[in-house]
Order: sequence, then C-alpha cells, then structure tokens
Amino acid sequence: MSQPQNAIEAKALRKVYRRRGTETVALHDFDLNIPRGSFFGLLGPNGAGKSTFINILAGLTNKTSGDVTAWGFDLVRETRGARISIGVVPQELVLDPYFTAREALEAQAGYFGLHHNERRTAEILDTVGLTAQAETYPRALSGGMRRRLMVAKALVHSPPVVILDEPTAGVDVELRQQLWSHLRELNERGTTVVLTTHYLEEAQALCDSIAIIDKGKLIACEPTASLIERVDIKELVIVSADDMSEIPAGLEGFDTELRSPRRLAVSRDPVVPRQLTLQLTSMAVGPVGKASPAAAARPAKTHPAPADFSAVTGNSKDAPMATAIPFRRALEFSYGVSDSLSPLIRRVIANNPSPFTFHGTGTYIIGRGEVAVIDAGPDLDSHVEALLSALEGETVSHLLVTHTHRDHSPATRHLKAATGAKSYGFGPHGGGRMGDEVEEGGDHDFMPDVTLGDGDIIHGAGWTIEALHTPGHTSNHLCFALKEENTLFSGDHVMGWSTTVVSPPDGDMADYMASLERLGARPETVFWPTHGPAIEAPSEFIAALIAHRKSREVQISDCLQDGVARIPDMVRRMYADVDPVLYGAAARSVLAHLIHMVQSGRAACAGEPAAASEFTPPAN
Repeated sequence: MSQPQNAIEAKALRKVYRRRGTETVALHDFDLNIPRGSFFGLLGPNGAGKSTFINILAGLTNKTSGDVTAWGFDLVRETRGARISIGVVPQELVLDPYFTAREALEAQAGYFGLHHNERRTAEILDTVGLTAQAETYPRALSGGMRRRLMVAKALVHSPPVVILDEPTAGVDVELRQQLWSHLRELNERGTTVVLTTHYLEEAQALCDSIAIIDKGKLIACEPTASLIERVDIKELVIVSADDMSEIPAGLEGFDTELRSPRRLAVSRDPVVPRQLTLQLTSMAVGPVGKASPAAAARPAKTHPAPADFSAVTGNSKDAPMATAIPFRRALEFSYGVSDSLSPLIRRVIANNPSPFTFHGTGTYIIGRGEVAVIDAGPDLDSHVEALLSALEGETVSHLLVTHTHRDHSPATRHLKAATGAKSYGFGPHGGGRMGDEVEEGGDHDFMPDVTLGDGDIIHGAGWTIEALHTPGHTSNHLCFALKEENTLFSGDHVMGWSTTVVSPPDGDMADYMASLERLGARPETVFWPTHGPAIEAPSEFIAALIAHRKSREVQISDCLQDGVARIPDMVRRMYADVDPVLYGAAARSVLAHLIHMVQSGRAACAGEPAAASEFTPPAN
C-alpha cells in the first residue's frame, strides 16, 4: 500500500453520547485532515472533544456517524490495519501492576505480533529514561515514571502515527524536554505525531500545525506561525490608586483607552513595532497614574496570580476597591537546590510553577543531623531526587504535612519509602466533604501514619514543633510553630505572594477567618509559607488579609443590592480585570463568602447555598 497523503482523515465525524434519555453531542460533523509527516497539535479546553476524537481513533469509543481513516485504513472496515498504524498514549495511566517495566513492553510487543528480533525494548526504555527501572513494578514507580512507561508502550511497534493525549501532564521539566527531543526525532524520521495539550508553549514549540476544538467543533486549523500571529494581541490593564483625567505621557503609539478614572487599558497589535513593546516594559504607573521610570531591577520570574489578588482586583461600579495587601513576591532561588534560611531551616523548591503555586512548592527541612520535613511536595521525580540529595547522611524522623493538596503531600510516600520515617498530618483529604476541586486538586491517597491534633508537640534533636489546626483553606490544614526560632510554617493558609483560595465544601470561609484571627494573635515573628517568600510582621499582614476579605463581602453586598443574584455575574463584575481562566477559582471564593454571609444572616437564598443558587439581600 502506498503512503497516504493524510495520516488521519475525519469527514462529517459525529459522536453522540446517550444516557438516561438525554443526548450529549461530543463531536459535531467534525472534519479534519492531518497531513502525513506533520507534527500536529490539538488544542482546546476540557470537554472540547479532543479525548473523544482520540478514543475513536484508538477504538475505545464508537463513532455515531461519519468516516475516519488512519494511514489510509478505514477504522470500521479495515480495523486491523488502522490499529497497527497508530500508537496511542492515553491521558489516563493504564498499567498492569504484575508486569515489570520491561515485561510490560515485551507483552505490548507481543500484542502486535513482533518477533523477538524485531523488538526494541532496551532502546525504548533508555529513550524514556527507565533503564534503571526495567525490573521495577508500576506500583513502585513515581507518577512521572509511570507516564514515561505509557509513552514507551505506544512506541513498541514503531507505528507511522503516534498520538499523545497530554503526555507531559505531571511530568517534571527535565523529562518533558527529553520527551520533546525524542518526539522531534520521531517526526524528523517521518512519523506523524499528534499531540493534545493544555500547554500553549508546548504546542508552539513542537507543532507545525494546530487545530483548535471547542464544544465538539473545529474552530481553527492552520500553520502554527500564522495562528499565533493572529491571536498575538496583548492587552495590559493598569489599575491606579488615584483618578486619572488623561492618558499618561509616554504611551504614544499604543492603542490606549482610559476605561474609567482608575483603569487604563494598553493594547499591542502584532504589527506594532517591537521597540514599543520594550518601551512599555520600562514604564511604571505612579500613585497618581502618571508614567514614571521603573526602578532598575534584576530579571524576575513571573507567573499568573490566583484570582483573588488585590493587585488585580476588579470592582463593581460603586463598590470600594478590595483592601490593598502588602504582598511580597521577590524570591531568589534555584530549583532543586537546598537553601539555608536559618540555623535550623533549609528549603528546596520544586519545579512546579502554576497560577496557584507561584514559583513552586517549598519543602522545608528542620534541624541538622536528625531532621523533620514539612510538605514533601508534588510527585515529581526531580524534586524527590533533590530532597534525597539534600538529606544525604541525615536521619529523617518526621514527615509533616500541612494539608493534602497534590502540590503538598504526594511525595511523602517516596520519602517514607526511602527513609523509613513516619508521616504526620491532621487526617485524610476532605474529611468526607467532597466538591469541585480547584488549585492542584486533592491527594485522596494520603493517610498519615500518625494523626496530629491541635496543640500536639513534636520533639526532635534540637528542635520543637507545635501543630496548630487551622481549617479554612482545607478542613485538615495544619500550621507548624518552630519554638526555637519563634517561626511558624503557615502552609497555604497565609501566603506572602497571594491570597488563599477557599473552595467549599472542604474550604470554609468562617473557619478560614477564625483561623486568621488566631494566627494574627500568635507570638511568632516570621511566617514561612509553602509558596513564596517569608512574611515578616505577620500580625500586620494578617490584619490586611482580614480587611481584604471583609471588603470582598462589601462588594458582594453591593452586588446583591443591585440585583446581581448569581455568582458568575458577580465574578464578572468583581473581577473584571482578572484573566477569565481564573474565574473558576474566583467563583469558589465568592461562593465561600456567600455561604458565610447566609449563615450569619447577611445574605439569603432558597435552600442550601450552592454555586447555582440565586442570592438576595437578607429579609428585613
């Protein structure tokens, strides 16, 4: 059979899920051609239809109607040829726990009828960095290693088309670069690579063409360069502390709009000369909205901020601006390096930056010789290896966990296996209260070996730690006070770089405010959060956090008085200058405030307050 012009063709492809008398259309008469030899990206939000399309190609889901071919083979009439032509790395981890990594690849090769002299097991294990784990069972592999094994399984039969459904999710940066390099080599040898990803950086770096899918429809399909150029319009919204009557000098040449006395929008179209963009980066807006030279500063790493930042607060028309918080975001560090912060405290920062983790998770090592570890961090191979390197020659006596989000607790099991230390925490995730997850999600597998209660004391060699139950961010949140240095490790309850997301039902605003009041009265002079720099003068900082939350509730009350009854409408009004991708987290915080306000008689709704409720001012 001659090589086809297109590696994959879909014509009028339609998929309808039917359940209990209802129909959900996942793909709407979907047409897509993926050229042979291309590196093709599929982008789209969750629920767009990307995984449905891949599952149809893999034979895991039957199409409702339409035609699909893979390497010229019809998926229905020529199933065997189509299956052999495709290697799929699914989004979910699907591994046999009774096969070692080597045995899993050998078994996969057998499924495709490869003779022993045709198999490339050792080569593939080396490619994905699993040679040392060849005889290891999946249950003993980290999450990142399991992802590598999934990629390896898709490559055993040397398919002409390789489809990867978010292959680098949960994978450390070093492995991501390795995978990128191997995928480029595959593509250069003629293999068609199809990649679905949420990382625009990944698609832009790898793909020569990109298709964007939304709600089961193809809304764009073109070469990467032209697509990026079309969407590369930048807008900066500047919020001034004082009113502006005119556009500040120095912004000539930009598309500038004074949207309100305190809001200035500055746009840049791709055709605007690059030097104007560079000029903008050298400007800052002073307290009265006048342009002034920015102070010279070293290059800083920047990441998106959680939705509740006061620095990007959007205000309702008549509501007061949320109270300003003296955030501290300057942080000098190198990933994977153990930094000594004090005689008893060291920190290693994981390479897991995100809108909710800032630069990444900071794991603290307490003591010297015999040590405790606070928040082992995410399930990242590079971070676990860095911690074990920092702990070499020392005895780990305690593995302490502030709370069970996936950026805090999953690596605990790896340190436990390597050191024999017991884990300590308040309890499992959620305490039976499950709901929508924002941030990094819950670690539902964590169960502490030793349960800590409020006020429990932990003794070590030269250090003493008190556990403080501080519910609010999560129901099982703990802070840890280090007596010898009058210091407190505040987890995610108090952070110097952002406010804290409080997401019901496990997050509780009343508990959060009560815990803030308690921490504000503590004697410690320095707080070390898991993300970001230290907080000095913590009592004053916490007072600003409390005032900020109260001003949020004033904004919500103003919404209710104006007849804005639903949370999505409140979020659009209160967070007008925030990236809409963060609206989900903002909505959870608004819901937490409203639950608290209903419970305290400051708002009302029919039934129990929920995300879909309509809220009103309290009855007089």
